[in-house]
Amino acid sequence: MRILTVIFFLFLFFPGWGQENEYAIKAAYIEKFARFTQWDNITQIDTFRITVLGKNPFKGELDNLAENYSIHNKKVSVRYAKTIDQLKKTHLLFVAASEDKHLTTIIARAKQMNVLIVGETKKCAEAGGHFVFFIANNKTIGFNVNPQRIKKSGLDTDIYLMSYGEVVKY
Repeated sequence: MRILTVIFFLFLFFPGWGQENEYAIKAAYIEKFARFTQWDNITQIDTFRITVLGKNPFKGELDNLAENYSIHNKKVSVRYAKTIDQLKKTHLLFVAASEDKHLTTIIARAKQMNVLIVGETKKCAEAGGHFVFFIANNKTIGFNVNPQRIKKSGLDTDIYLMSYGEVVKY
């Protein structure tokens, strides 16, 4: 299993990914973030819920993930929310760049819900996001990870996964 994971992550860092595949790669990362993170109540649920807050950049990639994968042996449901009030019962929250001006409020609300926060802007990392995507100078997609914030959220993420990210302490 670990060899397949290594091959998967090496593929993700290949610089020829092309902009049209950016959100397919980010969706694949999101699946791995969820797969290698543990929630206290995961055995008590029947559906793993991913919520995209803001303008949806995925163009069906997360829906494809939900149709073809399970996470923690649970079916996956993807919801698209326009407001912070629609975040109930989510396990993984993707905060789109369109929500940068509301990040403080979003992160504060999400912290109360035992949710893994994934974003795509530096502001999200600074505001309290757990995993935050970035595009490196060589056009590869990478991610920042904040292990201290993950732990404070009551979540447990595999150290092996975190070793692929750039550890930050905002």
